[in-house]
Amino acid sequence: MQFRYSRHSLERQVLRELPPGMAEVVFSQADNHYYDSLTRALVAVKRMLFQGVERDVALTYLWNVEQEIICITIHPLKDGQKERRVQNERWTPYESESAL
Repeated sequence: MQFRYSRHSLERQVLRELPPGMAEVVFSQADNHYYDSLTRALVAVKRMLFQGVERDVALTYLWNVEQEIICITIHPLKDGQKERRVQNERWTPYESESAL
């Protein structure tokens, strides 16, 4: 499995001052993976320290047939944002043996 980054993702990582490798950590150690019915992408969420504050960090990604993880973006979630998206059924739990 190989990680690839979209240009948007690379720009956001610089803008948000994210440490190198953070996307891989969120993906591989995610607390949950979801399918986003609005964007049709997958989302990995991990609770972790982000700029000195513990919060949920979301990695939006695609998984292609070549078994590449294409990172679309990574960002901190606002308090309650994950719960609202699950409750509104925008995000549904996604389980894949390969992802977990």
